[in-house]
Order: sequence, then C-alpha cells, then structure tokens
Amino acid sequence: VAGASEPQVRLSSPAATFTVTSALDSGPGTLRDAIDNANANEGPDEIDFAIGTGPQSIVLDAALPEITDPVTIDGTSQPGFAGRPLINVSGDGTQLRMVRITAGQSVLRAISVTSFASNDEGRNGAVVFAGGGSNRVEGCVFGTNEAGDELPCGTGVAFEGSSSNTVGGAFDGARNVFGWCILGVVLIGEGSGSSVVQNNVFGTNAAMDAFAQCSLGVLVEDNPRNLVGGVLPGEGNVVVNCYTYGIDIISVNSAENLVQGNFIGITPDGRTGMDNYVGVDICGGASNGAKANLVGGTAAGASNRIVGNRLGVVVGTEPIVDATENRILCNEIDQSREIGIDLGMDQISMLDDDDTDVGSNDQQNAPVLESLEIEGDQAMVTGRLSSAPNEAFRIELFSGSSRTQAGYGGGGVLVGTVNVTTDSDGNGGLAITIPGERLRGESVVATATDASGDTSEFSISLALDVLWEAPDPNAGANPPPRNPSVRVQE
Repeated sequence: VAGASEPQVRLSSPAATFTVTSALDSGPGTLRDAIDNANANEGPDEIDFAIGTGPQSIVLDAALPEITDPVTIDGTSQPGFAGRPLINVSGDGTQLRMVRITAGQSVLRAISVTSFASNDEGRNGAVVFAGGGSNRVEGCVFGTNEAGDELPCGTGVAFEGSSSNTVGGAFDGARNVFGWCILGVVLIGEGSGSSVVQNNVFGTNAAMDAFAQCSLGVLVEDNPRNLVGGVLPGEGNVVVNCYTYGIDIISVNSAENLVQGNFIGITPDGRTGMDNYVGVDICGGASNGAKANLVGGTAAGASNRIVGNRLGVVVGTEPIVDATENRILCNEIDQSREIGIDLGMDQISMLDDDDTDVGSNDQQNAPVLESLEIEGDQAMVTGRLSSAPNEAFRIELFSGSSRTQAGYGGGGVLVGTVNVTTDSDGNGGLAITIPGERLRGESVVATATDASGDTSEFSISLALDVLWEAPDPNAGANPPPRNPSVRVQE
C-alpha cells in the first residue's frame, strides 16, 4: 500500500526466533548458526540481530548455508536501526554468493550486501532465490553505501525458476539500492514470472546524488508477466548510470511484462546527466522473440520518464528472432543522444509502401507529419500514415525539447492521440487538434501502433522555430501573432 509505514510481509507468529549476537563467520550466535537452526526447525522462522548496537559487519569465509525452510532475516531488529541497514554481510571480493534460498516464502530485510564477485555472465547472484516463490527483498543495499562508494557485489539478487516475488515495494522502508553491481535484479528461468520490481534505485546511492554505476539494472530473461515499476505514486524505480541497459527484457518466454512509472536516465526531481546506454531494451530469443510487452500504457501513472539516454527504447533482433507486438505508449522519451525509439538496433528505419517489411515490431512505419497550424489557442497537426491496408492504428503525438539525427524527434511529452484506419491502399490521413499551450521545446513528433501492438519509431519532426507563447490577453481584439512558425525538419 503506497505510503504505508510497515512492511507488508511480516511473520505474525514465527515458529521460532533465532537471534544473531556475534559478527564472526561461524560458531554459536552467528548468522551461519542461526540459519542452520532455522533450517532444522520446521515452519517459518525469524532471524533477528543483537550484535551490540549500531553498524556491524559480518565477513564471510564461504557462502552461508542454503536456506531450505521459510525464514525472515530482519536487519531492522539490530539495536540503533533508524531506516538504513546496520548489518553488512560481506565477502572477500572473490566469493560468488552470500546465500541461496530454495525454501520460498522468505524475506531478506534491511541488510547491506557487499564485496561479492561475478561469474562470466554476471548472473550468479550474491543472493539467489531458486525455485520456491513468494519471496521478498526490501530495504537492502547492494554493492555500495550511503556515500556511493564502490563495494561491488556482482549480481545483487537473482530469481531462478522462482515466481511471484517482490523486490522493493511502495511503502516506507521497502526501497532497495543497487550500486556498483554487474546486474542489479535478475528474473530468469522456466517456471518464473509474475514478480514485482518496484520503488528501487539502480546505479546511484539512496540519496540519488552519487555515481554508483551498474552494468544493467533489471534483467528479465525467459520470464513472463512481471511488473517493473507501477502506476501508483512511489511504485516506479529509478534506473540511472547503467552502461549497457537500464531494463532488459529478452528471449523466448519474456512476454506480457509491464514497464511502467519508472524514471530511466533521470531522477524524480529532474536531475539528468545520469544516462544509461539504452533505457529499455526488448529483444528476441532462439525460437521466438520477446512478445507483447508494454512500456508505458494508457492508464494514469503508467508513463515512464526515459530521458537523456543514448538510446531511449530499443526493440531488437538478437540473438536470432525478432521481438514483436511490443507497445511503447504514452511515455516521455526525450533528450536521447542518438534516437528515441530504435526498431532493430540499426538506428533509423526507412518507411516502405504498404509496410510489408518484417523485423522488430514488424518494422511498423512511423507517421509522416506535414503541417502544424495555429488558430487562437489551438494547434492542429496534420499528416498521413502509409501501412498495412484496412487496419486501425493508434497515433500518439509528442512535443519535446530535442531532435535527434536526421531530424527524427527525440519524443517529449504526450500531447494528443488519434485513431486512424487505413484504406484499401494502406493510406490514412490524420489530424490532431490540441491546446497550443501543450507545445513545448523544439519539435513535434508522432508514433503509430497497430492493432497487434507493434509501435513504430518516432517520425521525422516538425521543428518549431519559436517556442509556443500564448496570445497576450491584454493586447486587444487583434493581438499580434506570438505563436511558433513551423517547418518539417530537413
């Protein structure tokens, strides 16, 4: 529940509570000893901490025992806890894993995890949940500290064949921080899906004022029907400073995932200069591509802010098969250094008659914008779409602050929509009337989405030579024009 002050999963009557009183690696009263005791005691247990007071570090000589019975490991119990983890569990920089949890219905709360290595693929996970679902990770910090220092942990959390898990959550104390990780959160494997990654921070510290680079924020591989973010206040993730992908959805079973309400390349208070190489990537698999995923959406709060990245959203082809039917709707995609939406990871896709080409999102043609006329406080944009004959399309119009290469718009804020149905020759005209005050920045662009859910790249922009300025109400009956002149960007 957004704004709630207590975690949503808490054992009301654990079978037993085991208290960690020693920061040593092994022996009575250690975390290793508590896990052994919890495994031996049937039923959901709780592990609390009372290692003196204040911050404590547990340095492991080897991975902790596999957790085979449900347990809550609760760092908030350490005396002196005031909202930030006081218990740090650390490797020596060479170990691959802190703990593997196969029990399901387990919780890791308010623990700092640092100094674990990564294998070649980076998917081993300092914390791995394998099989058994309905786990939670909340209030933890991976790979960094409040100052943003580099204390790498390879992959923060990996879920392998585990479903219905939650990382974060929209309540006080639920947010996890992932800095200096190869991968932040990994959802992978057959039998997985229906998990939630929500209200977390990737690539920076908790205050979002330090550089704590990740390779990749969230990886969804062979994994359907997950939610990354959410439509309610406090549910979106902040994903910045990732040198490959902010969010990556790949391979055969990665279908019907939702990416909504996130801040990608930008912080909630509007700070930029923390870009990802690619904001959101969706690509194919060995037998069929990632399919029917939704980035944004028409529901209130679903729009993502994808700002300042090198590439905003990519629908790709690797490794073999194209990704199709992926909707990219209502997002603010702006200030991309190369291109806002890229189908096929090949930069600009050329338009073709009747839109018969195939590829990522079936290489859906973008609209062609032809004119923008101003009358009073209204603006009308006209254009056309050439695509498959006798089909219905959703056209979205955006106004933003940048134009990318060859005049293709970077996107901006959604300012209007219209439905267009093509004729038997595959042609359809479009006209959208919007309040002029919605125009902002330097350009107006559009996308087209077909009935199957294939969204196009952005169109060539209409460039605004002068920023919109509302008519002066004090200028009399015939005020001088103060509206922008418009041209098609060459």
